[in-house]
Amino acid sequence: MAANSSGAVLSIAMVPFVLVFGVVFSLMLAGDDADSAAAAAEDGCTPVRTQPVEVDPATVPDEAIAGYSRDQLVNAAHILEAGRALNLGVRDQ
Repeated sequence: MAANSSGAVLSIAMVPFVLVFGVVFSLMLAGDDADSAAAAAEDGCTPVRTQPVEVDPATVPDEAIAGYSRDQLVNAAHILEAGRALNLGVRDQ
């Protein structure tokens, strides 16, 4: 009986810690990225290219590049072309 009551007391004592941890963690996940985006822009970490990327699938080389086969590279080129046709930016492609 004593083991059950000490476990209940410990559980009740942990509730505030769990709640505080949950709130802090939630705020970290949902935090505003405006400061980090501004810092990245100052550091030059933002993409310089703003125009859509244009790739002709016919010009993809036959050999694998960085472990990607020609078929995979051609598929990626088609995806980039579809994004360019929709006037999407580099980030969206």
